[in-house]
Amino acid sequence: YIGPCFADEDCLYEVKTKHFHKWYVYEISSNWGIEIVEPFDSEIALESKEKLRYLFTFMNDFLDEGESFELYTCWIGEESDPQVKSMTLSLALDQLEDIEIPERTHILITKQSEN
Repeated sequence: YIGPCFADEDCLYEVKTKHFHKWYVYEISSNWGIEIVEPFDSEIALESKEKLRYLFTFMNDFLDEGESFELYTCWIGEESDPQVKSMTLSLALDQLEDIEIPERTHILITKQSEN
């Protein structure tokens, strides 16, 4: 689900000002959100990878080469807490197989050329 869910305007503002470089923020949510940590074979991690795969495919249609979007993973109320991890990815789906994304991770995802 993309749109208002759990976060209020204050939560979204905290993420905008503390973690993002871009100004447009949309909440992405589901029953559990996205959490990919050990053990990788857990049901939540597998579902999270599928959610990321779908999001990457979805965003690939909207972005031009060189454009990017950001993700920040956190629980409600942790928006102003310091980041645990920061990473940069491309929209390539194959990198999602061995990825680890703990809570409070900032991710910059850029669309690369398709060469």
